[in-house]
Amino acid sequence: VEGWHLFVNRLLRAGRHIVITGSNARLLTSDLATHLTGRHIPVEILPFSYAEYCKWIEHNTDEDWRHYFFNGGLPETFAMVDQRGYVSALYNSILSKDILGRHKVRNARRFIDAAYVIMKQFSREIAYDSLAERAGVSSAHTMQVYLGYLAESYLVSLVRKYSHKPAERIRNDKLYLNDPAFISYFTGVMGSEEELGWRLENIVFLELLRRRYEEDTEIFYYK
Repeated sequence: VEGWHLFVNRLLRAGRHIVITGSNARLLTSDLATHLTGRHIPVEILPFSYAEYCKWIEHNTDEDWRHYFFNGGLPETFAMVDQRGYVSALYNSILSKDILGRHKVRNARRFIDAAYVIMKQFSREIAYDSLAERAGVSSAHTMQVYLGYLAESYLVSLVRKYSHKPAERIRNDKLYLNDPAFISYFTGVMGSEEELGWRLENIVFLELLRRRYEEDTEIFYYK
């Protein structure tokens, strides 16, 4: 609805408390910051954690952990046979609606190919120059922009390096995907021992991300 923020601001001036939800494509945090400057508190809802998944299915076994480890916590998939088909449709919808359509990306094919390369780098440091070269992107700056689009649409999270020196904090980010289901979509359900370690690290990061809101902390990686 065009002009929704004018109505919400009027209600706020009247002393009302408003809860606003919406799809990523039309109601990102940046939109709220623009329309409701200083008058909103964003609350990010993540897919289920393993504890939440166990509460939902009402038991906790080794097989349940294996299922979560590879299939993730997207609630819609719990009763589905074709989980991969759902994750594929969700991923492609986010790319087309929340990123390509929203940001008017000129070379859609190049962005889609770059996103594929990016998503396979989960739990690893990002060197923008080398990543741009691998993805066939013109510059490290363009790769940073693409990564920003993926983070804004809640497909990935970027974590900065812990250091007392500000210049080192912004040198190399580390990349994580926002649900294990996306990892399986890009790597399959099997992998090397190293890949399983990266997957576990990604799950640990997501748990820290959930706790960040409860404990008011920041997350860095240390090397």
